[in-house]
Amino acid sequence: MKRNLSVPKVLQGTSIQNLCDRETASFPSKQFSVKKWIQFPVTAVVGILLILVATLLFVFTPSSISSSFDSSPKETITSSDSMSSSVNGSSLFVPAYFYPGPLWDKVIHSKPAFVVMNPDNGPGASPDPNFVKTVAQAQEAGIKILGYIATGYGLENTSKVTEAVFQYNSWYKTDGIFLDQVSSKAEQLEYYQTVADYTRRSNSSSLVAINPGTYPEDMGYMALADMILAFEGSFESYTKIKVPLWTHNFNSSKFVHVVYEVEEIALAHSKVLAAERNAKYAFFTDLKRHDAYTLLPSYLN
Repeated sequence: MKRNLSVPKVLQGTSIQNLCDRETASFPSKQFSVKKWIQFPVTAVVGILLILVATLLFVFTPSSISSSFDSSPKETITSSDSMSSSVNGSSLFVPAYFYPGPLWDKVIHSKPAFVVMNPDNGPGASPDPNFVKTVAQAQEAGIKILGYIATGYGLENTSKVTEAVFQYNSWYKTDGIFLDQVSSKAEQLEYYQTVADYTRRSNSSSLVAINPGTYPEDMGYMALADMILAFEGSFESYTKIKVPLWTHNFNSSKFVHVVYEVEEIALAHSKVLAAERNAKYAFFTDLKRHDAYTLLPSYLN
């Protein structure tokens, strides 16, 4: 912006020399400087400009801009939807080890990606019509159902495990199986490969999820399973675990984390941790371990 510097009327028609003579006569002890007289308004303008620049720099620093104009979405957690939404790369995976009724209704309403059904520490002795109906309702809502089977860390008879796979398929039309108590060691790899192969021969679209509760020592488990429950423990231990670097060589849909004793105030942070650790699927509950699978988190109440 240009500033129009006009000469005062009292000085109009007066030459610079006359002006100098007049000032010298009035103030004989001071030598009048034309240069200073001209520089004074220029110096004032420069000073004002410097003040303006400093003010602008202070106002529009990155911190002030981000605090004043931050339009990034904020996560809002409510009791009705905190467990149902996909946040930071995590989707809900629910171990529903309870009988059809109000709890199953809440699970279906929350629309998780996966639910593990467990009629009687396995499929049970015979098909249960209430489970048949509930499973169908869940699948109509777009939820995939996995059937729970305990394997005793590779000690359960293979024929008993494959029979349970057959029963889940024929009785409940499940989308896959969830093998619990799974070893992560190379010695038992062949055992689990046999069960996985049988599952896929019975139904080519069946998913095989395994629960070693830790990251497997043998990479063969990564090949045989569609999903691996790689962490199962408390929130305190969850904040301290060291995830192997090789996990990021796999798609995040390969990993599931189950974390209990998660207070609602720590729920958002837990989801961030799951995403950072490349686990797309997770289940967070504020309950202790012995209640974590037979009841639902208070977040859904």
